[in-house]
Formats: sequence, structure tokens, C-alpha cells
Amino acid sequence: MNGSVLSDEAVPSTDGARPLLRFEWVPARPPEAVWRSITDREELKAWFSVRGRG
Repeated sequence: MNGSVLSDEAVPSTDGARPLLRFEWVPARPPEAVWRSITDREELKAWFSVRGRG
């Protein structure tokens, strides 16, 4: 995963009546770089290369 860390343990909890499992992911890049990669159109092109119609 390119230096990223995914916890191997799920943390169980509940949200009201719904059970939840939480996994923690620690990216290898700083938060600013991660945020930019999901909010910048040019960065997104590297992740989602499929084009929609219209």
C-alpha cells in the first residue's frame, strides 16, 4: 500500500441501534497532500480516468 498503514483490527461500536466496525487508515502522505488529491480536478484524473457522458 505504498507506505500507508491499515489497522489489522476492527474497532466495534454502535451508532444508536446500528453496529459499526471502524478501521483506521494512516496514509503515507501528509494530510494536505491527501486532501489535495481528492479535491483537485487534475489530481483526481490520476485516480478516476473514466470519463462520463455529456
